[in-house]
Amino acid sequence: MTHTPGPWEIRRVGIAKDLPVVTSAEHDVCEMRYNTNGRLRLENNARLIAAAPELLAALKAAIPHLEFLHEHLGDVGSKRQNVARAIKQGNAAITKAE
Repeated sequence: MTHTPGPWEIRRVGIAKDLPVVTSAEHDVCEMRYNTNGRLRLENNARLIAAAPELLAALKAAIPHLEFLHEHLGDVGSKRQNVARAIKQGNAAITKAE
């Protein structure tokens, strides 16, 4: 499965131009609608969704570096375990996104 290529941006629609739509160069990705959580949460959600392609790319780029660090860190208390946990969480997030 592939997603719409980034970058994604936010544009405004509606009579008052107050509803955010996450869009790409190809088409709209996601329309945001008001709910009981309010306007601020709506804006925050739109920004997070718009950043998704860059976040996924950054995570994919970071995993090999974390794996190298884990391999060469040695047994430095909980540091090695923390790196292993970060690798596992990162790979799970990548799998979920793809």
